[in-house]
Amino acid sequence: MKRILNIVFTILLLAGVFVLLGFIRQEHSTMVCVSQEIDLKYINQDTLITKSEIRALIKNKLGAPEGRVLTAGDIAQIRDEILKTHYIENCDIDLTLDGLLRIRAVQRVPAVKVMFGSEAWYVDNKGVVMSLSKNHPHRLLIINSDILQPDQLKPGINLQMMAENMPVFRSSSLYQALQVGLYIHDDDFLQSLIEQIFINHNDELELYTHVGRQRILFGDGFEAENKLDRLVKFYRSEKAIQNLDLYKTINLKYNKQVVCSKI
Repeated sequence: MKRILNIVFTILLLAGVFVLLGFIRQEHSTMVCVSQEIDLKYINQDTLITKSEIRALIKNKLGAPEGRVLTAGDIAQIRDEILKTHYIENCDIDLTLDGLLRIRAVQRVPAVKVMFGSEAWYVDNKGVVMSLSKNHPHRLLIINSDILQPDQLKPGINLQMMAENMPVFRSSSLYQALQVGLYIHDDDFLQSLIEQIFINHNDELELYTHVGRQRILFGDGFEAENKLDRLVKFYRSEKAIQNLDLYKTINLKYNKQVVCSKI
């Protein structure tokens, strides 16, 4: 008898839980948005998009959420519109039981600015292309060329994934320049040293420094890590510290060598 009572009690308890969950789900599906809260993380990077711009984006596309019943579809649409800016890497949105619309987003980390002619884009540290922002980041490494007009640079495109699927693009000077640029971005010393990567008429890379505007002949982007390690060791050497103003060109194209000249 006791066992039967326990079974009945368990069934009634589970039924009550399901009824309660259904009530909460129904209550939540008709929840009116009272206010919104945006938590936007920049990971110590320059601002590409602000909280007020996200609020304006939501209002312009969907209307003000406050005072409205927000369905799951509405919340998904808000998230899609935020991600369409391409400045946001991750975005989670929920509506609490007290009517608070919580938006938690992480901005992409801009790594380089790519410029060809009158057009320009940002590329983040994972290879995703972004359009320019009116909140201009300062001191981004620039990649440019007088000869290339790449079709691949469209906001939202992931150049790293493209390189994995397209061997032709993977061997291109643009992708090689991007790889060098991302390596420089991840190194504090190189980031303070190099301000520009130029793709010349021979499809080879030339690097230019912030101070002294020294021209560094890099060649192709293969063995990039090895070349940049040599460059760092050279700039930190006593020879470079004492004679750096004398050099105008530094050549890294020769294996295991750093060749300097005054012209």
